[in-house]
Amino acid sequence: MNSPNRKVLVIGVDGATFKIIKPLIRKGRLPNLEKMIEKGVHGVLNSTIPIVSPVAWTSFMTGKNPEKHQIFDFFGKIQGSYKFKINTANDRKAKPIWMNISERNKKVMVIGVTMTYPPDPVNGYMVSGQGAPLDSHMERYTFPPDFAKEIVGNFGRFKTSPGVNLRKINSSDKEKEKYLKGIFELVDYRVNLFKHMWVKEEFNFSMIFFLDTDGISHCFWKDIDSTHKHFQPGVYGDTIYKIYENVDSAIGKLLAIIDDGVDVVLVSDHGFGPLNKVVFLNNWLESKGYLEFKHTSWFKEVCSYIITLVKRKKRMIKGGIDWQKTEAYFHGTVGNIFINLRGREPDGIVDIKEYDDLCDDLKVGLLNIEDPETGEKVVERVYKKEELYKTKDIVIAPDLVVTFKKGYSVIGADIHFHDLKDTGEIITNSKNWSGTHEREGVFIAYGKSFKKGHRCQSANIIDVAPTILYLLGMPIPESYDGKILKNIFTDEIQSNPVSYFKDEDIFNGESEGYTEGENESVLRELRNLGYID
Repeated sequence: MNSPNRKVLVIGVDGATFKIIKPLIRKGRLPNLEKMIEKGVHGVLNSTIPIVSPVAWTSFMTGKNPEKHQIFDFFGKIQGSYKFKINTANDRKAKPIWMNISERNKKVMVIGVTMTYPPDPVNGYMVSGQGAPLDSHMERYTFPPDFAKEIVGNFGRFKTSPGVNLRKINSSDKEKEKYLKGIFELVDYRVNLFKHMWVKEEFNFSMIFFLDTDGISHCFWKDIDSTHKHFQPGVYGDTIYKIYENVDSAIGKLLAIIDDGVDVVLVSDHGFGPLNKVVFLNNWLESKGYLEFKHTSWFKEVCSYIITLVKRKKRMIKGGIDWQKTEAYFHGTVGNIFINLRGREPDGIVDIKEYDDLCDDLKVGLLNIEDPETGEKVVERVYKKEELYKTKDIVIAPDLVVTFKKGYSVIGADIHFHDLKDTGEIITNSKNWSGTHEREGVFIAYGKSFKKGHRCQSANIIDVAPTILYLLGMPIPESYDGKILKNIFTDEIQSNPVSYFKDEDIFNGESEGYTEGENESVLRELRNLGYID
């Protein structure tokens, strides 16, 4: 292939959507993204099913569907049990693109990408993003470990989020201002770190990641969307737009320091839209007789959780699930439902002969869930395992994945099943978030290798990795599910042949995962971000 020393910069913008980008461009508020779109390639980038960041970003970095990389949510099911653990990069069963590039003696730098803890042993530098245990020594989430000293010495400690409890943000203007200030600081921090390293060394592949376009959209969507049930015009009506402007400014700073020969690819893991109401899937399963909770006594709960009960005295107390009487249950931050299958689960009661019929019955029932206030059906689609994956034999994968119509989503279940507290409702108004993930993300490619003013059609997030490897003149792993987006390139690039190599199917990280204390730290961050209640 031509240009063996070609370079690419990837910019990850979590949750970015053209719903916001294009109106702001028309108002002249995003000049750098406007330039990239006008002089490059752009189009919708379809996300994964389910539509959640750890699954989507892992598919982005591996070029593979969840069936192969085995990440199905923030939480992963522990085989042979009812327990779930927080997923780390060690649970990822496929190599990320920067490892493939490193193994061909090319230099890489990766800053702050979600689902990259522990960091990979790259030929270059890496600092983990969301999922890094920030209470631990920073050397645990940088590679090489002593990279942490250079970062701290020049910029202070690396953070993945502003550290604000987003579940409280709607009731406190002080928390709002703290959160917004923190977002701007994190964007500037990452740009400064990138610039520091870029001036110092050369990289064939580099990636910088901006997370809080996602968090800000979760919390402030009602402030910009006049169709939202809880539309709240006022002082925060420009908040999301200001964050996009800040990221656009950061992109301008990045474009100003890279060489003309560096190609730039910008991606988001999913888009965004309104969230009006949330669905308690376990409550629905209970109401239809598929699940049974163990209801604990008030006396026992008062003794154990008196402070909680004073605050939540009207709530039902559910002391876990009675597995001997449960056929199906929900767990996680998206619509993943698991069958209590005999022989697979410790106390499974569903015979394999009944599995398909039960899944069919659940699918019909879920599709008919109605909003009691409007009579509207709330579920968009229910995927059976075989509709998403080539085999039913992935034991840790959900048996059904539920996606929701516009304005609806699930309420995330905690990693533990005990002490579940709620009002017993199946559908209720969303209290913390007013925005949720939608499948249509963003793809923008800018540089000398790309066509000018071209519209990219039918792109999927798994297509980005093979497309970048092709751009860099490198062979593509045969196991990739994604395709090369060849028509986005100039004729000169398209004339280069495609080559493939047989790669290993399984990649197990060599570093250890979370300690007990780190697990609690990351779980607390997920609660503060609003992914679980």
